Amino acid sequence: MTEQSPFKQDPTWWVNLTDNPTDDVVMLHVENAAAGVHNPANDVPAPKGRWFQLRADLYEGVGIDWYLDGVFWQSSSNATWPVGRDSDGSGTPQSFVFGVGHYGGVGKLYTDDAYMIAK
Repeated sequence: MTEQSPFKQDPTWWVNLTDNPTDDVVMLHVENAAAGVHNPANDVPAPKGRWFQLRADLYEGVGIDWYLDGVFWQSSSNATWPVGRDSDGSGTPQSFVFGVGHYGGVGKLYTDDAYMIAK
């Protein structure tokens, strides 16, 4: 990778942390690469001052079930944005991309035990 030709691999689904300007709450919400698709009704306050678990059960071509501390939080649908290896809609399977990122670069983000289990 060079500055002249950097490699870019954007996520297609992710959990975002955002602040609430009216109070001292950090919210968790699911987003996807479809422009403008976000349902604030599904946002939940992020636990503060302790570790918490985020889990995504991905069913390729169907959807994603999201869990916070082992409790079901919400589902995302392939109908909203592709779920799985055909995330670019080309019909050609791509690789799965899994990661923990700090895309905004503001503040500190601590992670532990990030892994993927294929069933």
